[in-house]
Amino acid sequence: PAGTRKMKVGVAFNNPDTHGGEQSIDAYTDNVTVKLVPKTDLSVENLSGPSGTVNATQQFYLSATVRNGGDGYTPSTATLNFGGLPSQATLQSSQPPGCSQSGPGANVTCNLGTIQYGSTMDVNLTFGTGTSEFGTFDTVRAWVVGTMQLTDPDLVNNSGTFPTFTILPYADLWVQADVPAAVTKKPSGDSSYTVQVRVT
Repeated sequence: PAGTRKMKVGVAFNNPDTHGGEQSIDAYTDNVTVKLVPKTDLSVENLSGPSGTVNATQQFYLSATVRNGGDGYTPSTATLNFGGLPSQATLQSSQPPGCSQSGPGANVTCNLGTIQYGSTMDVNLTFGTGTSEFGTFDTVRAWVVGTMQLTDPDLVNNSGTFPTFTILPYADLWVQADVPAAVTKKPSGDSSYTVQVRVT
């Protein structure tokens, strides 16, 4: 644990030069004070998203885990952010609560509070999609920022990119039948009218 500890250490000297007719110097020991300084190493892991494709107007989900893997039993206050979202992605719910988004497509900020040393916290988000956005999305990412005693020793593991996923176009099929107001059908023969199929 962090704090101040006393311990005995030994220092051995190996001097090839002569010292009073001897070829070595006796080891010297003494009590010294060592201060153990805590550190916090926040990381983002287990990023998962839609498996393959999402139909426009349907929901999709993102999840990530934040870990405090530092030394010294020091807690850290963590904020997890999500960015690079589709422009019509709208946050609908989060677990744990405390995540917010200023508008469709904007970054999502999750205030996770304090994460103890050696602990993890899972974050799960649900998004809604719009009708006019589709394509492949490969830059959706998450990154964690912490408030701690010392600088995070490893910033590489503070962020990650979600697997690529695709939003399929929105299609609304409907049938329009152009039928005359009055149709006279002969006793025999065929009658016909036009059916128009429109995709919007």
